[in-house]
Amino acid sequence: NESKTESMKVEVNNEAKIDYYSGVSSDGTIQFGDYSLIASQTHSDRSFHNIAELSQQPSEGSNSPKLGDAVWIRGRVTSVRAKGNVCFAVIRSGTFPFHTVQVCHFKDKTQPDESKKLIKFVGNLALESIVDIFGVLSAADVKSCTQSDVEVVIQKVLVVSRAPVQLPFLLEDAARSQLDIDRSQDSDRPFAGVSQDVRLNNRWLDLRVPANNAILRVRSGVCQLFRTALYNEGFMEINTPKLISGES
Repeated sequence: NESKTESMKVEVNNEAKIDYYSGVSSDGTIQFGDYSLIASQTHSDRSFHNIAELSQQPSEGSNSPKLGDAVWIRGRVTSVRAKGNVCFAVIRSGTFPFHTVQVCHFKDKTQPDESKKLIKFVGNLALESIVDIFGVLSAADVKSCTQSDVEVVIQKVLVVSRAPVQLPFLLEDAARSQLDIDRSQDSDRPFAGVSQDVRLNNRWLDLRVPANNAILRVRSGVCQLFRTALYNEGFMEINTPKLISGES
């Protein structure tokens, strides 16, 4: 595993960085790689769609894409499968409630070499990396994603931010209930559990678990309601210095 990780790092480092503003085109050519520094000094002409908008039946009067349209989406890599001349990945939106969509690429006969490299590139993506995907919206039947009637056929994969190759734990494991974990222990494939210490030591990752994320959003909403009610009564919010024992 260590040698594989090192080889992946070397391969990534050897790839030429792509300029976010001038190095990407919205045409059908195959492109993949890592962005160079995104400094936000100018604007890109790319328009991104929310994953929740992707559907065979877009809302009436909306600007949601239709089947056959080329789309840009951005999200986190939730799962990856690559074998032979095909690769699949599930991309998760960054906003709650989370939405997921399947993206895929089949070896292109018109660009066989670049197509094969893209498949290998996708297969080496670390889970939880943030990527930009450009492709064509196509009809599909994907039961494992919230956007179950469509998929995006990849033409470009560009990495915004790479996650560590080895995560402290998988979100899939952390999202399981203790009851499901206990029931699986007598099976051929018992589920792994995630201890409370591991969760707290890696809180940045634990907060992406849907249940934990929802709890914090409910708490945030309740605090906002209290704050708004007090503002309407003429109160002012202040932040006092930390109280310490003894004279200052």
